[in-house]
Amino acid sequence: MAHCTSCGSQLIEGAHFCGDCGKAQGAAADNRGAFAKGQTAAMTEAFEKKNPIHKKWWFWVIAVLLLGGIASAVNDRRDSETDIPDTTVKELIMPAASDELEGKNYQDVLTKLKNAGFSDIETEPLEDLVFAVLHDEGEVEEVSVDGETVFDAGARYPDDAPPKIIVRYHSYPKQFDQETLF
Repeated sequence: MAHCTSCGSQLIEGAHFCGDCGKAQGAAADNRGAFAKGQTAAMTEAFEKKNPIHKKWWFWVIAVLLLGGIASAVNDRRDSETDIPDTTVKELIMPAASDELEGKNYQDVLTKLKNAGFSDIETEPLEDLVFAVLHDEGEVEEVSVDGETVFDAGARYPDDAPPKIIVRYHSYPKQFDQETLF
């Protein structure tokens, strides 16, 4: 095997230039720049065999910086998406249909509506019971949502303008005296 006349590195057979320092060797040195056909390719091949790019320290530094930059850009984009104010309208969802609430105890209905997030709820006792034979005290006659007495479970209402709910239920009159009936 031949060695470079300049740096002493081992040369690939037939190489006219050193793979390490690039100094012309043999006939190429004598001709001062006259390249044999294919000599440039031979020199590049010799250099790459001796010094593959993945063994260079600067290759890894660039690779790490590029990957870090990409990861940072992705993370910044994700952060900027979460910085956007939430403009979606939050909704209140009706937990039951109107016919499912009728006949239930009004306190249970109030609890169910409050747990669903409804806040503008009023109660209205009907004061229509005398003997409580047909209806129980506190039994819901109807529920109205913004004046509508028929609604479905899952009906949606905007949270920023909650509907007015009125729960009407059977009750004894306030001044009721059972002895006056007999």
